[in-house]
Amino acid sequence: MDRRYFHGIRTTAALALQKHATQQLDWVGLHHLEKAFQELFCFPGSPMLRPNDFSDRATYLIQCIIPQAIAKVRDNGNTSPIRARMFLMEKLRFNDNSNNEVRMCPLTSANNPLIER
Repeated sequence: MDRRYFHGIRTTAALALQKHATQQLDWVGLHHLEKAFQELFCFPGSPMLRPNDFSDRATYLIQCIIPQAIAKVRDNGNTSPIRARMFLMEKLRFNDNSNNEVRMCPLTSANNPLIER
């Protein structure tokens, strides 16, 4: 995902990729969602998330929408594939905000639909 594009276009692209994350399409949408999140928010070559940066609202919105799109991926049995669940669990496990002034994770924020109430 190119940072030069308006965040609304990147958000729409993430949601469109979720629709292409199917078994029939060999999970191509899921692959690209994972790749985009990895490139934008993780240390190079590592599943570890970089510390959250809340100074850029557009980037924050993208950081929220990609996991939401991955969480909506379903297989033919209408269940979340193990690959998607493992991706989300890995990001939650490696989220470290100990050096941030703000101790909030977009993956667990109160307005995130990934968290059931």
